[in-house]
Amino acid sequence: MTKFYYHLSPDPAKVALFFEDAGLPYELVPVDTRKGEQHLLGETYTIVDMAAWGWARAVPFILGAQAWSTLPNVKRLLDEINARPAAQRAEALKTPHAYKAEMDEDARKVLFPQNERLAPASAA
Repeated sequence: MTKFYYHLSPDPAKVALFFEDAGLPYELVPVDTRKGEQHLLGETYTIVDMAAWGWARAVPFILGAQAWSTLPNVKRLLDEINARPAAQRAEALKTPHAYKAEMDEDARKVLFPQNERLAPASAA
């Protein structure tokens, strides 16, 4: 059985949609990237660009709440995809797990460790 290391970013959402659409069995392994759990694994794997579903879900987060009014066709496509039973099952994968929702300073440190290294030295 395939181990599926799932976290709350667009690429794993695409993989979840693929597994659910294809009816393939998998073992879900939740990885909370905002707590830094991906560093315990060394890397998390996913399949690249199966569908725009994962990235389209991030549109309001990236472009703001008004994004759907300026991109109605993207919204329509996303609504059609979300209506599919496989998409609903893929979306439900996160429900039984307590993923960290906040993008606070601790989350930024584990998601973007390079920022600490690139930060200018503070004046003393």
